[in-house]
Amino acid sequence: MSKYGIDNIIILIIIGFISLVLGAFLSKWFLSYPLIILGLITILFTLWFFRDPERKISPDATKEPSLILSPADGKVVEIKEIFNEYFGENIMQISIFLSPLDVHVNRIPIEGVIDYFKYVPGKYLIAFHPKSSELNEQTNIGMITPFGKFSSSRLPE
Repeated sequence: MSKYGIDNIIILIIIGFISLVLGAFLSKWFLSYPLIILGLITILFTLWFFRDPERKISPDATKEPSLILSPADGKVVEIKEIFNEYFGENIMQISIFLSPLDVHVNRIPIEGVIDYFKYVPGKYLIAFHPKSSELNEQTNIGMITPFGKFSSSRLPE
């Protein structure tokens, strides 16, 4: 389980458990069964959504130090040029969409030393909204690697 969503996990598990208990004690089946099903779905979805499986890295990846692994599960949906504050210039941004079935944990895909960290408060637009990557809450991290600077939106040179 992901430790970063623990407050959401606790709330959703409690809601699911309350729904199960209410459903178990109601005598009317047309109220009882939907509550039990809703409780089970809530608990199972929470456990599925907040999972954090161990990732095994291919031996080929460890032999090639300049190889950058994907930071997240999901599908690349957009590659575009944007201005990046860390670099002070335009860079290529690669956007990855995570469906509810994907693991929602982002990893740092290359070794290095964190050189830049900026939290940007924002909105909570749905992920496929065209402006979500610009307007949603985010954390920007920049790193110095053996191959040059790296950020969440630029590969080392």
